[in-house]
Amino acid sequence: KDSTESTNIHQIDVPVENLSYAVKVSDFAENLFIPLETTDSILLGKITTIHTTERYIYLTDRTSLYKFQYNGQFVERIKKQGKGPKEYIEISDFQIDENGNAWILSRTSQSLNLYSWNNELIQSFNIGIWADNIHLINNNQMILYTNNERGNGNNHQLHVLNLKTGKEE
Repeated sequence: KDSTESTNIHQIDVPVENLSYAVKVSDFAENLFIPLETTDSILLGKITTIHTTERYIYLTDRTSLYKFQYNGQFVERIKKQGKGPKEYIEISDFQIDENGNAWILSRTSQSLNLYSWNNELIQSFNIGIWADNIHLINNNQMILYTNNERGNGNNHQLHVLNLKTGKEE
């Protein structure tokens, strides 16, 4: 603005009405509260990821993957945290395949592992990238997302992994 121009600021008063009723979530969205079963052996940490299917609720607290029924009853857990060849360091993300087995991504160890619910390792890949998220396309392919990996030119990219060969497509 030129310094010789004058500026006129007009104030507009807008009356604010007081609400005479409480706004409820149920007025505009469906909600469901499911208390999850916990015991001394089933104590959840900070939940980082939740997925659901028609039958189950799956969630992780980075150390374990839990499976619950929709009534909140605990079903089973995968817990293979460690640094051994059949273990993961932490759970960054997970997907459930059509057979009900769990693909577990460990960003820290750059690995993708398929586990059965009796904690047996079925398949494992060293993916060689710092993937943050995964999405199962079908039983043969998975998308890996690299968020802020600055090395190797993989910043904010999608990679398609062939689950039969362990190679990128």
